[in-house]
Amino acid sequence: MKQRSLTVLALAAAVVSMVACETSKTSTPLSPSVAGPIPGVVISAPKILEPASGTKIAADKQPVTLLIENASSTGVRPVTLLVEVATDAAFNTKVLSREGLTQGDGGRTSLRLTDALASGHTYFWRSRAEDGANTSPYSVAADFSVYTPVVIDAPTLVAPAPNSVVSTLRPRFTFDNASRTGPVGPIMYLIEVAENDAFTGKVTASVAEQPNRTSFDAPADGKSGTVYYWHVRAYDPTTLGAWSPIRAFATPTAPAPGAPTPPLPGGAVDQIDPALITWVSMTENISGWAVTSRITDWSFDGDATVCITHTWTGTGHWPLVSIDENPPNIEAQIGVVAKVGGKWYGGYYDWMRPGVSCKYEAPRNWGPDQIRVFPLDASWPGPRSGDEVGLYMSAPASNRIPVRSVRERTNIILVRWP
Repeated sequence: MKQRSLTVLALAAAVVSMVACETSKTSTPLSPSVAGPIPGVVISAPKILEPASGTKIAADKQPVTLLIENASSTGVRPVTLLVEVATDAAFNTKVLSREGLTQGDGGRTSLRLTDALASGHTYFWRSRAEDGANTSPYSVAADFSVYTPVVIDAPTLVAPAPNSVVSTLRPRFTFDNASRTGPVGPIMYLIEVAENDAFTGKVTASVAEQPNRTSFDAPADGKSGTVYYWHVRAYDPTTLGAWSPIRAFATPTAPAPGAPTPPLPGGAVDQIDPALITWVSMTENISGWAVTSRITDWSFDGDATVCITHTWTGTGHWPLVSIDENPPNIEAQIGVVAKVGGKWYGGYYDWMRPGVSCKYEAPRNWGPDQIRVFPLDASWPGPRSGDEVGLYMSAPASNRIPVRSVRERTNIILVRWP
C-alpha cells in the first residue's frame, strides 16, 4: 500500500513538471506570439513622413511611395509595421492594410504601393508598430490627394494662312481649339501679334473659347504692306497651355488714292450684266465698283426676312459709317435688282449693321417705304413668287442719307423668288 502511494505521487509530480515546462516554452519573449503583452516592454509609435498632410500627387506619378520613421522598442523582440490607407479619416473604408512590414535600415521604412490609387480622391494613412506581443499607438494620420493634372496643348492655327497676304488691314484670326486633359476650367486664348518674331511691341488680346474652332477679329487696322507675326496659347484659371507655332502674314499694299480695291482673285461673277441695270436710289452708278466680296448664301423665309451672307460679313473690311448714331454703326446696304416693264432696275432697301446677314423687311414695303424712286416705288408691289430677282450687298452708298465708305460691292446673284 505504501509503495502504490509513492507511485501515484511520482506520476503527479511528473505531470506538474511537464505542464511547467510547456508553460515556460510558450511564454518565451522571443517566440513569434505570446498570450499577452510582455510586462515592461514599450514600443513607440512610428512617424509618417511622406506624403505629408496636404500633399497633392499627380495621377501619372503613381504608384505612391510611403515613407515612415521607424518605431523603437524597449523589448528584445523584432518590431514590424502595420500600414493602413483609407478613403475616410476614421479608417472605416480601407484601400490598403499591410502588416508584418520589416523596418528598414537607417531608421526609415518605405513602402511602394503596387497599384495606382483612383484620381480625384483624398486618402488618409497611418502606421502602427508591433512585435507579436506588444503594440504601439497609431501614428498621427496624414492625408494626401491624387489628382489628374491639367495639360493644355497648343492650338492649331488656321487663318491667316502661313506667309499669305490677307485682303484687309483688319484680319480675322482663326484657330482650332487646343486639346486638353484633366479637370480644366473655362478656356481662354491669348493672341499676340507683332511686326517681329520676338514679339517686341506686340499687341495682345484675349478671347473666350468658341465651339470647336475660335475666331477673333483684329481690334484695329494694321499698317498696309506690312509683315506681321502671330501665335496663340490657351489657358484656364490654373494652367497655361503651350504656344502655337509662330506664323507670318502680310497686309495688302495701300491702293493709290481714289483707286478701287482690286477684285477677288478668280472673280465673283455678276449673274446680271450691270450695264443693263438702271440704278435708281444712288447718286452714282455702282456697276463699276470693285467686286471684293462674294455672296456665299442667301435665304427668304416667305414672309419678310431676307438673309445674304458674303465673304466680308462682319470682318470689318468695309469701314463703318454713321447715319443717326455715334459711333458709326452701319457696315453695308442690302439691295435688289428687279425687272419692271422688261428692264432691270436696282436700288437699296435697307442698312446693315456690323456682322448682320439678315434683314426683316416685307418685300411689299421695299418700294413704297425704302427705295421710293420710280419705278421701284409705291407702284411696285415687290418681287412675286416665280420672279427673277437680283440680290447684292455693297458698302454704304445711298442718296437718301448721302454717306459713303469705300466703293466696293458683292457680286449680283440672280435668284428665282420662292
